[in-house]
Amino acid sequence: MPSSLDSPHASSVLNLLFEMLIRYEQSEDLTIVHQWGVEQLMGLVDATAASLFLADELTGKLTCVYVCGGKDITGVQLERKQGIAGTVFETGVAQITDAASKDKRHDSQFDTASGFTTHNMITAPIISGTVRYGIVQLLNKYPETPVHYQDKGFSDFTKADLTLAEIAARIMAQGLYAIQMAHKRAQEQVLRFEISQAREIQQLMLNPSLSIPNICAKTRPAKQLGGDFFDYLQCGEMIVFCIGDVAGKGTPAALIMSSCIALFRSFKWNGNAISSSLNAFINQLNAFLISLNSDRFVVMSLGSLSLKKRDVELIPCGHSESMVFDFNTHNLDWFDALLPPLGVHPYEQINPPYHFRLLEKQALVLFTDGIVEDAGHAASVSQADIFHMFNTLKYERSAARLLDTFFALLDQHLTSQHDDQTVFIIV
Repeated sequence: MPSSLDSPHASSVLNLLFEMLIRYEQSEDLTIVHQWGVEQLMGLVDATAASLFLADELTGKLTCVYVCGGKDITGVQLERKQGIAGTVFETGVAQITDAASKDKRHDSQFDTASGFTTHNMITAPIISGTVRYGIVQLLNKYPETPVHYQDKGFSDFTKADLTLAEIAARIMAQGLYAIQMAHKRAQEQVLRFEISQAREIQQLMLNPSLSIPNICAKTRPAKQLGGDFFDYLQCGEMIVFCIGDVAGKGTPAALIMSSCIALFRSFKWNGNAISSSLNAFINQLNAFLISLNSDRFVVMSLGSLSLKKRDVELIPCGHSESMVFDFNTHNLDWFDALLPPLGVHPYEQINPPYHFRLLEKQALVLFTDGIVEDAGHAASVSQADIFHMFNTLKYERSAARLLDTFFALLDQHLTSQHDDQTVFIIV
């Protein structure tokens, strides 16, 4: 802790400290305030020169950013533990050095390079809490009288000088901290705006233009931006649909998710040869994901539904969370994955899709793994849990109402959400 301030010009000291506080609060240019503060501090402790070193965030070194009263050494860098400056920076303890030339820690190469001789000095850390920003050095105190100067050379820095330097350095640190926080808040504001815009765009992409009463899907991202996706579109008498999950969360997953939907919508689907179209799309999406050279893969279920006969073709890729539930018999059938996840390696061949007819009062339900995972996981449910939930559901011709009721039941089972949750229902 700084010692008590005992100075013959205490009012000047207090005025300086108050003025520093005001300037740091009002100024947007810390460089100017730092320079002004160092110059004023020099005058109050009668130093002939001063230097200001700040820690470089990239290199971790102490970089001289301002010199007053001596040869310009701005840009010179010190290692964090180098010399007296490095010691004070590392320990966070201010100190007076009475005979610099006799102190083994004093690096005389700067005196040699600049032609300046350091006799004594104060070194004070610019520190706020546990955050260290740099150090300020005050060099060679002016003599008290001309005679003293002739006989002894320079006066000694006092404890009052040290205390003043400590307090001033702490005010500098508060100024740096305030500016740092202001920049962080500004960046966070920009980031929040960008994320909200991206979230809005993502929600628009997860809003198929096609509206069919017996088809509905819903996603709940674990973060503001999710990696789950779904879509469906009409191709002649066929509905083509997909549900997927990009590994990971946040912006990278959201970008890949958007690319998957864009490829799905731009693909040239052939309703008269839907099986070959499904295979071709899987190969194209898989090749695209591999080309990204990313560690993120995609698990997806891709399928088609004929509007007249209600025939379904289904290809789960890395997914086993696909099922048909019969509301008449209360029977539930799960489908195993036919292919590994997309984006891992090229497919040598694609197995034939599941082919079945969706009967009256049956529902095809597709999940992402944010809902169906290992039994006992607090943020997911098991296949047995799904069966019990659907057993309590009343059949609805409206897929939207059925989906809302299911999510209400799901919320009663889950204690938390750690992953995106998406459900796709066809009734």
